[in-house]
Amino acid sequence: MTGRILPPIPGTATIDSLPVAASARVTADVPEAPQELRSAPTGRTVEGTVLGRNNQGHLLVRTQAGVVNLATRYDPPPGTQVMLRLITNGATLQARITAMTTPTQAALLAASRAGGQPPAQNLLDAASLTRIWPALDRALATPETARTLSGARTKGSSAIPTAGTGMAGGLAAFLQALSAGEVRDWLGSALDRLAQADGTLARQLERDFGQLSQLAREPQGDWRVFAFPVAAETGVHQMRLFVREHDGEHPLPETTHHFIVEGELPALGEFQLDGLIQPGRFDMILRTRAALADSVQSDLTAIAAEARRTARLDGSFQLAAGPDWRMMAVPGQGGASIEV
Repeated sequence: MTGRILPPIPGTATIDSLPVAASARVTADVPEAPQELRSAPTGRTVEGTVLGRNNQGHLLVRTQAGVVNLATRYDPPPGTQVMLRLITNGATLQARITAMTTPTQAALLAASRAGGQPPAQNLLDAASLTRIWPALDRALATPETARTLSGARTKGSSAIPTAGTGMAGGLAAFLQALSAGEVRDWLGSALDRLAQADGTLARQLERDFGQLSQLAREPQGDWRVFAFPVAAETGVHQMRLFVREHDGEHPLPETTHHFIVEGELPALGEFQLDGLIQPGRFDMILRTRAALADSVQSDLTAIAAEARRTARLDGSFQLAAGPDWRMMAVPGQGGASIEV
């Protein structure tokens, strides 16, 4: 897909173009763009494909009219399909990313259509839901349902964990609800309000939550798998938490805890955080596909050091960049494991 200009008329988002929540859309200055786009009326929407970055660090998006340069730190992988809404502010042109589909998401969504059913009626398997959650994306992309979910609070925390210092409370509440298998422990009365606004969407969220809950309650070999959403500046991202079980084939001592968190975030790309907690020590390795910026490395190192100081633990934090690591396997339909 090279891109095309679309009229500035809001339409119903399809499952193939995962919308970004209105409150989390990326807006970037456009240093360079074809004249056809610079002279287009404000509000025009352009569809394109991410190519990568140039030597100035600008994100390059190929459209039918030509290549657009975006001055943003947001770093989707090459091949990601994006929707850009062009905004003219005097002599300045800006572009807002309103929807995107990464190559991995596109492959999972294509797999979900197997059997010829309409995509909206297809139920993704639990392994796919650990990577993408289309029903939650659609709920957060609609103003009415987004307000309902954003206003839902579980034990004083937002129902959807938010990246940052306030994440712990929301994450703990979500994982507790997931372990219990009770979606109402997560959304509470917001689920009823969502059902009134869009009953089909509410039922889909319930079914998806049920699948993720079943996955979390059934250990997969030595590991227990928890999938959870995290709200970041570019929308909601699915993360996976793997906790090592003590009664597996190679059990860990009761005093040792091994966990892995992995997913994909704008500032990191695909990542895997491997942590080991032992008496008096907390060691972590953060694996990424590409080297992180010096400022990001410094921030992460400082955060890890503060976490150890708070817990009064010694330990280490290492950064490892390169392609030679693999995501953890999650059992798919029929019991086959797939790497997500």
